[in-house]
Amino acid sequence: MAWLLPVFIAFLLIAALMETAVALYAWRQRMTAGATQLVLLMAAAIVWTLAYGLTLISASLPTKLLWLGVAHLGIVFLPVLYLRFAIAYTRRAAWLWRWRGAPWYIVPIATIALNWTNTAHGLYYQDVALLQDGPFVLLHVTPGPWIWVFAVYSYALIASGALVFWRASREASSLQRGQATMVAISAFVPWIANLLQLLEWHPLMPLDITPLALSFSGLALLWGMFRYRLFTLAPIAREYVVELMSDAVIVLNARNRIIDMNPAAQRLFAPDGGSLFGQPVETLLKPWTALLRACHEPGEQVLEITWQQRIFEVKITPLIGQEGSVNGRLLIWRNITQRKHKQALLRNRLHFIQLIQQAANDCVRCEVAQIDDQIISVLEKVVRFTGVERSYLFLIAPEGDHAIRTHEWVHPAVLSSGGRRGRLNLAEFMPVIEPMRRGEIVVMQRRDVPETPEYEAVRRAFNDFGIQTVVGIPLFIGAQFIGWIGFDTVFREFEPSDAVVEAFQLTGQLIASAIHRQRIEAALRQREQHFRSLFDNMFEGVALHRLVRDDNGRMINYEIIDVNVQYERILNLRREDVVHRLATEVYGTPEPPYLAEFGAVAATGRPAHLEVYFEPMQKHFFISVSPLGPDQFATIFFDVTARKQEEAEREQLQTQLMHAQRLEAIGRLAGGVAHDFNNILTVISGSADLALTTLPSDSPAYPDIQAIQQSARRATHLVRQLLTFARRQPSHPQTIDVNALIDGMVPLILRLIGEDIRLTWMPAPHPCPIRIDPHQFEQVLMNLIVNARDAMPEGGALVIATSQTAPTGDIVVETPYIRISVQDTGVGIPVEVKAHIFEPYFTTKAPGQGAGLGLATCLGIVQQHAGFIRCESQPGQGARFDVYLPYASGESSYHQDAELDSQPERGQETILVVEDEPAVRSLAVRILRDHGYTVFEASNGREAQRVVETLPGHALHLLLTDLVMPEMSGVELATWVQARCPGVSVLFMSGYARQVTINRDNPGVAFLQKPFSRRTLLSQVRCLLDAVAVETSG
Repeated sequence: MAWLLPVFIAFLLIAALMETAVALYAWRQRMTAGATQLVLLMAAAIVWTLAYGLTLISASLPTKLLWLGVAHLGIVFLPVLYLRFAIAYTRRAAWLWRWRGAPWYIVPIATIALNWTNTAHGLYYQDVALLQDGPFVLLHVTPGPWIWVFAVYSYALIASGALVFWRASREASSLQRGQATMVAISAFVPWIANLLQLLEWHPLMPLDITPLALSFSGLALLWGMFRYRLFTLAPIAREYVVELMSDAVIVLNARNRIIDMNPAAQRLFAPDGGSLFGQPVETLLKPWTALLRACHEPGEQVLEITWQQRIFEVKITPLIGQEGSVNGRLLIWRNITQRKHKQALLRNRLHFIQLIQQAANDCVRCEVAQIDDQIISVLEKVVRFTGVERSYLFLIAPEGDHAIRTHEWVHPAVLSSGGRRGRLNLAEFMPVIEPMRRGEIVVMQRRDVPETPEYEAVRRAFNDFGIQTVVGIPLFIGAQFIGWIGFDTVFREFEPSDAVVEAFQLTGQLIASAIHRQRIEAALRQREQHFRSLFDNMFEGVALHRLVRDDNGRMINYEIIDVNVQYERILNLRREDVVHRLATEVYGTPEPPYLAEFGAVAATGRPAHLEVYFEPMQKHFFISVSPLGPDQFATIFFDVTARKQEEAEREQLQTQLMHAQRLEAIGRLAGGVAHDFNNILTVISGSADLALTTLPSDSPAYPDIQAIQQSARRATHLVRQLLTFARRQPSHPQTIDVNALIDGMVPLILRLIGEDIRLTWMPAPHPCPIRIDPHQFEQVLMNLIVNARDAMPEGGALVIATSQTAPTGDIVVETPYIRISVQDTGVGIPVEVKAHIFEPYFTTKAPGQGAGLGLATCLGIVQQHAGFIRCESQPGQGARFDVYLPYASGESSYHQDAELDSQPERGQETILVVEDEPAVRSLAVRILRDHGYTVFEASNGREAQRVVETLPGHALHLLLTDLVMPEMSGVELATWVQARCPGVSVLFMSGYARQVTINRDNPGVAFLQKPFSRRTLLSQVRCLLDAVAVETSG
């Protein structure tokens, strides 16, 4: 028997390997219920098996006790792990595992502690010794009281686990019973062997065969995994999925025999309770050969069959083993009758939706005029689809008291209404109308119409049209009830299904939308017509625009969307040439006009107003800009060019009026002052002349008197300038040749400008006649020359030129002009100064160097003679003044007076001096008497008349009288004197003679301007007396 121990040890190793294989396989299936617990159970068995083998091969008592203690680490936990495995695998009796099973571990832990400390108390082993039994050296143990406690505890746990498996197997199918039975056997076998060892009943050999029994349990579990697919068809899945499935499930083995079926299959194929287990599948599937063929196909098959007026989907799935062979088949019968019915309804519904969608697309794409035809087409499709026989549309009239049938489609087998009942009184059909007003669908059968007075019109309509069933679908636009669609049958009663009612509702929504679109577009057309009429009949030009942006979103241009008629008229552009074109293309500008201003309006939404001058068209516009929407705006504009011109002209006239008023004011001032001031100057100048004639030239007072005389002359010149500027100075225009006049002035000009300025005189090659007062022309020319000289303090060039030309610019004339140009190379005139150079008293010269009347006087003289002045100048580039005076035909009548160096001849004639200013009168009387004349004097006209009356006839030769005197003017006096004394010469004198008209053809009449010098007075008197004498003698 020596060979028995090695063999037994080998069996223990094999058992440990089998338990390890079971543990590894269960670990791979650890997500399945009970798999993790089985891994722990097998681990405990492995510890027990290997430790027991080491106990057997150990020779000493301590070594054997050590390995026995290690073996107990697996032994004590096996009952607890078995119970945990049973609970987890069957998902039953979970209450046994409360608090995570902690109470169940108390006894195993206590057992391990008592085992390892047994020498101290002897509760686990009362006696331990080595026993020689043939070839075996065994450990003989006398059990202590705790071993029996642990044994009872262990067998109680194993019995509890077995009970859990037994209860689960009672409720299980045959396939599950096989699994449960195999698990139960694998559990009881090792513990029966352990009980034999505990009772020391060894029928074969004195060894503990419990570890080998554990290997048998491992083999049983391993066989169950392959045979019954343990852990792949879990009991909970079986109970809650297969058993409770409404689908019939049949399981076939490899020979196509029925080995299992769920309750649904039992009710379907054996409702009488008969058993089909073990029968070939041909018995069940005999009526369906296609199913029989599918049961022999290697792959999954899905077929549809019809049985007992029901439609089933049969799915046949092969059950493939690990070696790839077919171990059986699974047949699942699913009742799809309801699904097929719903699919049919869904197909019909989808078909109808497609019809409605197509109709909706047609209604959207069609023209408004075609909407009525589309509505009738929709009614026809609905009638044919739902099986009704007639459909029609009633719309509420604007008055609201009746409805009008607008559309109708009738099946060819049914007579049309033919115009009858084309108008319904709503009050008569109120029992039907009111529910539809509330949005309700009305379904009414002929037999259900009440026999009450309020339904009288309804019953009459049913009878007139032979209606059996009618369905009314209300139509709404928003919350407004606009009418209804009627669907009715004539040959049969009609019970509309939910799907048909839904089809009617979709139809109502579509037709309501179509009518809404029809009405909106009609209103839009009307509004567009009103807008277009307003748009085109506005007095202002209107343009609609859209901003154009680049890829970065920046505004770069704007497009013209539309324009009105007035736009074309104002801008002289045609609509077809501007619409949908960019602004830069239309207006021919490099940048879009006023893009920033227009873009700001579009961006902010705030209107703006602009008044602009558009250079390309040379017009002024007033523009109102309004936002239209995102990146859109409108411009409303009108041409204000005429208004601007009128404003400019009005401003110019206002300026001229103000200028004239200033001239008038200056003239009044000058006129008011000139008379008295010239009288004073006359006295000063005349007294200075008399003093100079009496004083020797070497007298100390002689220079002082000359200074007085020079100042008097300057004052006289200033007064005359003032009067000329104010046009109060009488002028004596003559036809003169400008070239000849300027030729005579050249020596004077050279002395005036000095040696550091070079004079260039460029006369025209032909005569340049003009009509002007020569002295005033000299004044104009000298003023311009003096200004040119003052503009060249460091010297320069002065050019004086004449030419015959026509003025350019806005001036249109019929006769040519003579242009007199004065050009210098001086400092030039700044722009801001140039605008004021012709204003009186405006000057840029230092104080005391100019009064500011020079250019103003020039302009006044030139304008007085129908001319004008132009100035061209740039700072630092000199200035040029062009004087334009009208060309005068005829020869020059002006001859410059020769200087009178000699004293006038003395005379003996009688002269009457009439002057209301005593000093002037005394001066004139003294000068004349000193020169040999007999002089009478008077202070006014009345006194002069008295003097004349005392003189003998023809004793008076000349009347020297002031023009302006109190009571009687000088002209009135002269007229009276000439009437009394024919042949008397008259010499008028005045300091202000704006309106004096002297007949220069009468040699006996002349005018003497105050202030006058002694020589001027004597010369005028002598010339006048001599002229009369010559005429008398002739």
